[in-house]
Amino acid sequence: MKPYATALPFGTSAALSFSEAPQKPAHLVERGALAFAVSGLAIGTLFAFLCGLRGIDFGFHWDEPRLLDQVATACKTHVLLPGTYNYPSLSFDVSLLSAVPEIGTAVASLMAHKSDHISDSLVGQLRTHGFKLRVRSVFLMLTLSTAIWTFLVVIVLDRTPLEALFSALLILSSWEIGYHARWIAPDGLMMSFSALSLLTMIVALRSPRPQWWLCLAAVAVGLATSAKYPGGVLLLGVFYVIFASRDRGIGKMNYLWLPLLTGATFLFVTPGAFVDPLGFLRDVQTVRVHYQLGLHGGYNVASWAQHLHRIIVYLVGVAFSPVLASAVLVFGLSLVGAVAILREEMRVAPLLIALPVIYVLYFSSQRVMIVRNLLIVMPFLAVLAGRGAAAVASLGRPAKYAVFAVLTIVITANNVMLYKFSTTVESRSTIDKRADIIGYLRANLGTPVYLSPAVRATLGKTNLPEGSNLRRRIEDGAKVVYSTNEVWASYRRGDTMNAVNRRGLYTRVSGPIEVNWDYYPNWSGDIRIMAVSAEVARLIHVPDGEANP
Repeated sequence: MKPYATALPFGTSAALSFSEAPQKPAHLVERGALAFAVSGLAIGTLFAFLCGLRGIDFGFHWDEPRLLDQVATACKTHVLLPGTYNYPSLSFDVSLLSAVPEIGTAVASLMAHKSDHISDSLVGQLRTHGFKLRVRSVFLMLTLSTAIWTFLVVIVLDRTPLEALFSALLILSSWEIGYHARWIAPDGLMMSFSALSLLTMIVALRSPRPQWWLCLAAVAVGLATSAKYPGGVLLLGVFYVIFASRDRGIGKMNYLWLPLLTGATFLFVTPGAFVDPLGFLRDVQTVRVHYQLGLHGGYNVASWAQHLHRIIVYLVGVAFSPVLASAVLVFGLSLVGAVAILREEMRVAPLLIALPVIYVLYFSSQRVMIVRNLLIVMPFLAVLAGRGAAAVASLGRPAKYAVFAVLTIVITANNVMLYKFSTTVESRSTIDKRADIIGYLRANLGTPVYLSPAVRATLGKTNLPEGSNLRRRIEDGAKVVYSTNEVWASYRRGDTMNAVNRRGLYTRVSGPIEVNWDYYPNWSGDIRIMAVSAEVARLIHVPDGEANP
């Protein structure tokens, strides 16, 4: 392996200074680079967190009412179990821990004999809007910790701090991660603990004494699986590290007891699997059938090939930036990084490359596609993209400067959009739909446009821009502007699958930008105005009533 100081021309002093001044001692250069990268990581994390907080009050999310009700019910009955296991219990446990201030106040009141029952005042507080926002904030913080583990993964691979910073900033500046991170949902937690498990597995792989790191990896995999069942795929990585560490005293018994440690961690977080095994197995079977048979309405896919194709489109063109060119660039760098890993770090290639590939192939076998299940792959891609950027930068000084400049632009643009989008969520109650519709018509003068009944009702007697080319019915080649509440029920039909999980189908006319509508087009949050092609309008059953032009 190359020495640390020369392993990556893109990093250390060469990347931080463009001058030809005499070189500082290597240890000072390394310390300065690390301090710069850690400072950048702290600033990036704070910025992503603040943007998340700006959009934390985004409205309704499907999973949250049930989970928060489980927390309130547990405090009322004093049975600290969620009662259902469609998801494992980590999300429930995190939500319950978020209630520590209220629980502490209730216990203190009980001990002071000011209350007869601990649940009297407590349950009502746990059903408030303020408590929900606090739980969202905790999930946001835990999800964004993925960037820290990603940063450390690159560092333990003996790469430079600047490469580690770039990989971490890809996580922090991704809008896809940003809006998912605000949800009280298990996917962000699974992503974070998958990155932590990757970190511990790589340290174990490179350590002369891997046993304790393998134990930590097994625990981290147990936590990822406790967030969502597919996290169990990461156990394959533990098996690989056991195999690769057999020359350092790791015996075959680890194949048995390390999975047991993962299982013990899972049971500690999800004790209902032991306390209520029949209910647990029933709910797990329900989820399995739901995904395998395609029981999720418009989110179904026709075949594994279609599912795999749409996953690839998402990871290539969406995951790391709303701008197609930026997203493709980052994914392209991850491919370059994968090649570099195969050439230079073959021992870690199964962890960085094989694990996410196996996960993607596993999920493509399911008949339901919901992109939040793909968050777990993103730390792996971010690490590979960092390595790819370094590989390109090593081609020479012009390449190094070009990579540094382009990636700075990509990260900056991502953060600008992250801020702007969160602002639309924060101000969602003051959005003027009528003005936005008029603005859309003015920007599309000469284009055939059909306005749905609800949109026409929103406009009322407003004067339309001169030159607007309105149609009485939905016609081929026309843009169709509709209100989301007109089509919510349509996505329960299986025939809308070609109007979901496809990039670039939906254009926002009016409303907050708190979710990627191409991938969540039946989002039950605020009513908003959207525009689609006539083909998509027919797929989602936009009302096609007569309209006066």
